[in-house]
Amino acid sequence: MFLVGTITTQAFADNTEPNTDDTNFEIHMSSPGAVASQTYAARKKTDSSSTYINYYTRASGSAASGPYQFEAQIWGYYYNTLSNFTDCSSTVYGTNQSRSKAIITRGTYGLMRQDVYEKYGVGSYAQIYGAMISESGIAYGCWSPDSIDYGYSYYNYVIG
Repeated sequence: MFLVGTITTQAFADNTEPNTDDTNFEIHMSSPGAVASQTYAARKKTDSSSTYINYYTRASGSAASGPYQFEAQIWGYYYNTLSNFTDCSSTVYGTNQSRSKAIITRGTYGLMRQDVYEKYGVGSYAQIYGAMISESGIAYGCWSPDSIDYGYSYYNYVIG
C-alpha cells in the first residue's frame, strides 16, 4: 500500500516534462499475437506526442538485434488500474478510424502514433508490445513513450 502511494505521487509530480529518455525493450515472440515486453516495465506518458522506437541501437549504443521484423503496438493504462491495459495504437481514440500496422524492421528508427495520453490523460502509462510476423525470437532495441519532433518518419498512419 505504501509503495502505491509513492508511485502515484511521482506520476503526478513529474508530469510536466516529456518522457523522452530511451530505455531498452526486450520483446519475446514465440508465436503470432501481441506479447508484452517481458523485461522492462511500462513507462509514464506525459504528453500527446508519438512514441519513439529505435530498432537500430539499444540505449547503450550497442546494435539492436532480433527478428528481422515485428509488429509493434503501444498499450496504455491509467496509473491506478494497472491490470487494465488497452491497445492505443490500432485505432484513433474517439473515432472509428483504423491505423495501419506498425511494422518495425531491424536497422530502423522512427515514430509510432498512439493515443495513450488522449485516452488516459495525466497519470497515463504506455507499454510497448510486439507481435511475431514471420520468425520467432527476442527483439532488442530501445524506445521512449514521448518523442521530440526531429522529422522522423512514422511506422503507422491513419487509414481514411
